[in-house]
Amino acid sequence: MGDVIGHGVTEEERYGKILEDIEETGQKWNRERIGIYGQAIVANTLLLSKISHRAQVNTLSTQVRKKLKEKVRAFIWKGAGRGMVRWEILMMGEEEGGVGLRDPVCALDAAKIRMLVSLMTKDRQPWMKWIERKLHRVAGRWGVREAMAAKPNRKQIEELKEDCIVESTLKIWFEIGGKGGGKKKEEKKEKGEMREMELSGMGVEEEKEGWTPIERLKTRQIYDRLIKKRMKLKNYEPKKAHKAVHTIQKQLTANERDYWWRLTHRVIQTKTRESHWKKDEKGVSETRECPVCKVEEEGWDHYDYECIGVREMNKRVAERVGRVDMFSRSEWSLEEEGMERGMMLTIAKARWIYHCQRVKMDMGQNRRLNTEILMNRLDRRMTIVAEMI
Repeated sequence: MGDVIGHGVTEEERYGKILEDIEETGQKWNRERIGIYGQAIVANTLLLSKISHRAQVNTLSTQVRKKLKEKVRAFIWKGAGRGMVRWEILMMGEEEGGVGLRDPVCALDAAKIRMLVSLMTKDRQPWMKWIERKLHRVAGRWGVREAMAAKPNRKQIEELKEDCIVESTLKIWFEIGGKGGGKKKEEKKEKGEMREMELSGMGVEEEKEGWTPIERLKTRQIYDRLIKKRMKLKNYEPKKAHKAVHTIQKQLTANERDYWWRLTHRVIQTKTRESHWKKDEKGVSETRECPVCKVEEEGWDHYDYECIGVREMNKRVAERVGRVDMFSRSEWSLEEEGMERGMMLTIAKARWIYHCQRVKMDMGQNRRLNTEILMNRLDRRMTIVAEMI
């Protein structure tokens, strides 16, 4: 299966080439200019698949785990040394401000539990005897009958060998709350008839579903438990705009969705932010002047709502939907509760159109803001959406 086997095989020989392939694949896809949601899909599938098989049957040292996570993080942020949004937030769903990115280390650890699940099936393969012997040795050290059903203390868990695939997997088993003493028998319906099914008695206890036997434990359930255990996210409150954008996402283009994710997380590069790192050939920092109004510094509040150009666009969009007054700051940011779906969609597309024009003015491609042209573009986009519906 392409694995490197033999006595004395180093981790560099086993994972070095794979990590290089992950980096090269990530760089290749970043040249395609895909958005944050597209990057999450590529990371969850193409990048993770390169190492998943080998990592399921071999151990991963702390160093390799760190390198793998760094490769995925570099791909998501296109080589930036530091992420602009916390890693834990990226793991969340779209309604909570995340992109559904899978943590590579947790995903690989969750897949390893399948080895223990296979051990509990009736049709055992010859290689499973080796796993049983390893588990019996651990049980002997702990003075218990069954290692997976034991209640080890913290010291015993820390003593499990990280370089042994069975003992490292057993450590993950206890991390997700694995234990014995559960159901020994269960009724199962087959071909319209109920028959009794024997169980191993091993499993985990879910808060909502109750006891889940290891025979029915899914990899996704294991992954979710590992994320909940390892990803401690404090002082984070999802914005209302995340849920609003999720509601209208099917009527948004990929670029519009990507823009609104960056907007809600405030990772748009304003001129004030650029001046801290961007310099010209003489080493002089970039100007902080707004490329639209060319009067005030472009901080976040100026970019988001206070610029003359933004307010002019705001007024024209409000007129389009039959309003006399401009949208408030909360409405313009899709933070207001009870907004109509059509209004949210119009604002979402209008702000993306305005942002594109602002970028062109910053690059010197356009000299002035023409809201008439922008409103024509908005009308065309809304017409396309209406035809789709």
